[in-house]
Amino acid sequence: MPISEGRFVWHDLATTDVDGARTFYGAIAPWTTKAWDDDGEYFLWEREGKAVGGVSRLTASDGQSSRPPAWMPSVYVYDVDACVRRVPKLGGRVLLAPREIPDVGCWAMIAGPDGAPLGIFEPSQGAPHGHDGKPGVGEFTWHELAAPDWRESWKFYSQLFHWETVEEHDMGENGIYFVFGLKGVSLGGMWSTGGKFPSEWTSYVAVPSVNAAIEQVRAHGGKVVREPHAVPDGTWIAHCADPQGATFAITSATA
Repeated sequence: MPISEGRFVWHDLATTDVDGARTFYGAIAPWTTKAWDDDGEYFLWEREGKAVGGVSRLTASDGQSSRPPAWMPSVYVYDVDACVRRVPKLGGRVLLAPREIPDVGCWAMIAGPDGAPLGIFEPSQGAPHGHDGKPGVGEFTWHELAAPDWRESWKFYSQLFHWETVEEHDMGENGIYFVFGLKGVSLGGMWSTGGKFPSEWTSYVAVPSVNAAIEQVRAHGGKVVREPHAVPDGTWIAHCADPQGATFAITSATA
């Protein structure tokens, strides 16, 4: 099935320890890694032979050396250059200008008014990685933005990517958890931190069992930031950090 513009299609981990990351995440998700032919320093995360993202070392050349280790999702757009031109007009910033990756496509890094880095990607030919429809185990299933004011961020992203409102959950004193999507499919959520926490996107990956996965997180030197718990749709989630401090979340149908 062709993938729609506005979908999350790629997930990059920039880290200080590529080999350690390959071992750590391979023990948690059903992933293998393969060196990218054009760059021996960049490895692809693969699920059943299909790439879901990549991992590289933090370097000064790409403007990332000052950033801590982190995951960053990328959104598929039809025209990166046109999208980048709209970013400042809508209240965002261009963190890295568009760059061509030979035989792959064009990529840029932006941020909304919240300041959280986000990639945008335009493939050079054919469809991007991923698919419409429900993600499977080993795929990224959810993307969550922690922002000072989710409403301000939503105004930016809804205009840039044409995302749609799905629903809102009242979390009491924690405020509203806002769910967004595309063409009837939920893609992720947003919530307001009030500036108490750093703005960031958190990517969730589906695993066979959250409880089994957090055992591997601890065994391989990571941390469980938030213990497993059920969410309103009945699935289970947990928030974690790898040994280098990059945060991510895991989810499964049952604990």
